Amino acid sequence: MYINPLTPCRKDGMIHLDADLVSDSGETRRLWYRVPETLESAVTSHADPFVVGALFLAMRLGEPVHVEGTVSPSLLRNLDRYMAAWSHWMPDKYRRVEITAREEKEPPKASTDGVAMAFSGGIDSSYTAWTQAKRQAGRQQVELAAAVFVLGFDIPLECEHTDYARYLERARIMTDSIGIELIPVSTNFRELGDWWEYAFVAGVVSVMHLFKSLYTGGMVAGDSSQYNLDTNAIHFGTSPFFDPWLGSQHFSIHHDGADKSRIEKIVSISVWPEAMRHLRICYTAEEKDTNCCRCQKCIGSMLMFKIAELEIPECFPLPLSDDLLRNIRYFDEAQRLSTRRIIKAARDRGISDSWVDALEDSLKPRMPEGKEDDSTAPPDPGGAGWNNAWGILRKLRIRRIHS
Repeated sequence: MYINPLTPCRKDGMIHLDADLVSDSGETRRLWYRVPETLESAVTSHADPFVVGALFLAMRLGEPVHVEGTVSPSLLRNLDRYMAAWSHWMPDKYRRVEITAREEKEPPKASTDGVAMAFSGGIDSSYTAWTQAKRQAGRQQVELAAAVFVLGFDIPLECEHTDYARYLERARIMTDSIGIELIPVSTNFRELGDWWEYAFVAGVVSVMHLFKSLYTGGMVAGDSSQYNLDTNAIHFGTSPFFDPWLGSQHFSIHHDGADKSRIEKIVSISVWPEAMRHLRICYTAEEKDTNCCRCQKCIGSMLMFKIAELEIPECFPLPLSDDLLRNIRYFDEAQRLSTRRIIKAARDRGISDSWVDALEDSLKPRMPEGKEDDSTAPPDPGGAGWNNAWGILRKLRIRRIHS
């Protein structure tokens, strides 16, 4: 595969950064990023963002990569380690490939000591933004200077002028209140077709590499279950152990928050009024700038506030009921595992309210009309063959999560 960065150009107030990714078969894909033109001096001339962004595609294709541009040799060294790990964990999906470049050269050191973080407005990234901005991170403290909010990840590109624009303003209210610059960026990274749960951190970090002329590193907000040394149970592509391998000598990648439980994070940010008004954790709402209050993720987050003896914040506008909890629809075993953790957290705190029983009821098998309801199965697009394949995959996932 060849990575051919194109000459950056300006259009409609944005800097357009594009690269053609040409496979050995001749198929060409275009990977692009859009950055406000006011940040032109912050954007690197190196091809590092495209190398990181195309990494999972390269591993999936199993083809050697040559970059028609300048790449940091320290990044290539780290990515070699990163690929070795993934090819060991999932040899049926990813291969370790050789990456070469027209020129290998470290970029100049950043012009500031600041660090940029990926910011979605969810609990994890809000916790990281709050504790870093308020200098409550102890030995993990960095000089957090900016939060990068990306169009094209959980909010689709076609929502640029609707859901994304609306939430961008609310996210800015949050970051302004703690003195952090909010940077809007858009990318078509997801169009490369990689499995999102594995590749998303590479996409996130590729965006932060864009700004390595200004910042010394990027920060990834981890969730609360990533200190897991069992590589057979990897089902989420971020970890405090291997995320740093996506960085380089002059651009470090920091992983933050994996040592804190979700309740600890909620308690920490509960004193941040702007977060309580504008948190956004839902990926299933029709309007992507809102919380549906009906999916497992929304319900679980709302219940965590209850367990912490806090008021459910106004960013969750709809009430909960026991009937709603009993009828939660689960789409995979990971969601069921999340509900089990919530039940355990409640029981451990001596909570015996009716909602806990209702939540336990939601995990029981459903058998409408005499048939078992496989609530983890997706809609059937292809008949019995699809159902059989899904059943095998579901059993494998259950074994991996519980192993």
